[in-house]
Amino acid sequence: MKEVAIPESLNSKRADLGLSALLEMSRAKVQDMIKNEKIKLVSKAGIENRDIEKETVSKSYILQTGDIFSVDNTQQDKPKLFADIPILYNDKDIVVVNKPAGVATHEAKSFQGADVFNSLVESGVLPSIKDSKIVQDKVYNSKIYNDKEYSDLEDIQPPGIVSRLDVGTSGVLLICKSQLAYDNMLEAFKSHINVVKNYVAVVQGHLKEKFATIDSPIGRSAKRKFRFAIVESGKRAITHYKVRESYSVGDLVDIELATGRTHQIRVHFSEMGHPVLGDTFYGASSQTASDYKLARPFLHSAKLQIIHPVLNKEMEFSAPLPDDLQMAYKLLSAKEF
Repeated sequence: MKEVAIPESLNSKRADLGLSALLEMSRAKVQDMIKNEKIKLVSKAGIENRDIEKETVSKSYILQTGDIFSVDNTQQDKPKLFADIPILYNDKDIVVVNKPAGVATHEAKSFQGADVFNSLVESGVLPSIKDSKIVQDKVYNSKIYNDKEYSDLEDIQPPGIVSRLDVGTSGVLLICKSQLAYDNMLEAFKSHINVVKNYVAVVQGHLKEKFATIDSPIGRSAKRKFRFAIVESGKRAITHYKVRESYSVGDLVDIELATGRTHQIRVHFSEMGHPVLGDTFYGASSQTASDYKLARPFLHSAKLQIIHPVLNKEMEFSAPLPDDLQMAYKLLSAKEF
């Protein structure tokens, strides 16, 4: 148990934001401690009587200079979970990995498992958030998150992250290690210039057109939390696809993304009535997923082509289909991928 006083620099900040900076904890952890009454207000600014009963505050409580909080961190420091992350390429500016399914790109409030970022920090491939020299727009490691407020941790990225893969998606993922690499790659991913992202997926049912472009805006679903949908007010999302093979249950498709919206492939095909096989979150059949031994969507980031952000040379990275998708493919096609 310890007590901390709110400095002037955190005056008028939300409790979860300010205390996460002061205690050097993630915002998610601070929110959890507030919820479980592990962080309480001992005394308010300007009130000298400290014999009052400690007060539980909400995460949105507005801090005042001189507020004093008690912090009970007993049994709160749960060990981080790490994963063995296969590295495809590594230099002083970028690292490219083959992300396993079931591993997040980075720590998130809604996910309790291992993540790529912390696993690479643990193995010494990346510097910690505290030691990173990268300055970015959505600041995960700054004192006040750049004075911005975020509704949830999934919108806040640790230094060097320029794109993400969903927890259930495997394959090629790039993370930047230097400021120059980060600035250049962030612009490349935003403008989609000199960046080609190729995926392979199996979708349920048979697509009417064997090759086509889906150009439909994507935004947060108004009906279900964490779900995205095609919405008129959403951001433009463009997906190119070509059917490579067809089976009784669906089609194997090669996909190239011209934009990078959250859940883009999953949303676009689901809204067409052809969800990715195994993607029960977006309407795929759980029975069909079970029939093909799938515990996650049949979706894999197969290849990434870039211009190296510092060396200025063309580079291409590929990741083979992982074992679980290889097994599903054999069951679908009776042959090797």
